[in-house]
Amino acid sequence: MGISVTASLRDLLTDSRGIFPALATLTVTGLTAGQSNEVPHGLPRVPRRVWFTAIGSGANAPPCSLDTATAPAGYDATYIYVFTPSGVTSVVIHVEY
Repeated sequence: MGISVTASLRDLLTDSRGIFPALATLTVTGLTAGQSNEVPHGLPRVPRRVWFTAIGSGANAPPCSLDTATAPAGYDATYIYVFTPSGVTSVVIHVEY
């Protein structure tokens, strides 16, 4: 089974900096646990910020991280490079772009 990404774009809101960031939430399944994964984000621009919500045992879910060995920021114009710990095959990625 390959990686599956479901995107949910969010409305633009003014943040504390007085700008209107474009936000997206990507629900990703089919990741390979314990290694780096290339997640196609499908966004029109390179992400500015990326953060995760692991899917698992609630607050005790193991954290995922950006793979900065693959790309300096952990993402580029096409992919977000995600390292998943053992046992994690799904994650929610929040992106400001």
